[in-house]
Amino acid sequence: MSNLIRKLTDYHTQFGWRGFLLGLRTRLARRPFESWVQPKGFSHPIHLRFKTTDTPTMWKIFQEGEYDFPLAAPPTFIIDAGANVGFASLFFARKYPHARIVALEPERENFGLLQRNTRPYPNVVPMRAALWKQKATLNVVDPGLGPWAFQASDTAATLTGKVVDQVPAFTVDDLMQANSAAEVSLLKIDIEGGEKAVFENSSAWMPSVRAIMAELHDHITAGTSSVFSAVTQDFPIRIRRGETDFVARDRGQV
Repeated sequence: MSNLIRKLTDYHTQFGWRGFLLGLRTRLARRPFESWVQPKGFSHPIHLRFKTTDTPTMWKIFQEGEYDFPLAAPPTFIIDAGANVGFASLFFARKYPHARIVALEPERENFGLLQRNTRPYPNVVPMRAALWKQKATLNVVDPGLGPWAFQASDTAATLTGKVVDQVPAFTVDDLMQANSAAEVSLLKIDIEGGEKAVFENSSAWMPSVRAIMAELHDHITAGTSSVFSAVTQDFPIRIRRGETDFVARDRGQV
């Protein structure tokens, strides 16, 4: 009972009486359901699926500040790879309103919510695509773990799950060229095991990246953290917060 009261209090504090009612509905619902909230400080509603990982993910980004790392200078070009429904892109769009943010999400339902959530923010460009080691067409694989866990791969043979779709994939170089960007101010990457393939083939573009926020999935693709450490060894700033590893070339202003 105490956990329920605490949860309802948190919902009410952040979202008003609508949040309180959504908290009750979440408690009683047997299946996930889609609705919206409008956190304090936001001018537009945010659409998400309750009784899924959407709610804790939103909480860790907006309330716990998992992506609130200090950057040395205001970013001009951000890549959000594995944008899901857009929480990280919204966080960046509000904090850095003059940055161009390219948000890549391969899964169809996630992408639909990403589009709705980022529509009021003209500096966010949603793309139904994946980040990869080369330009390609990738399989979208559902391992059956929920909407947060879809994987993109050039082969389904090494993955457990079902191929549900296909999407185009691009490299960091491709995105820089398409957006006339001389450098990537910030690369946020959370692509469910695809990080290793991206970082193993990063020599052409890594010198153009100023900072990286990465969620690494060694339990999906063994050796991902080792590859990440090797290719970012000349990034002197290294911080870990929650599940996110942050590296930067320059020290930010706290």
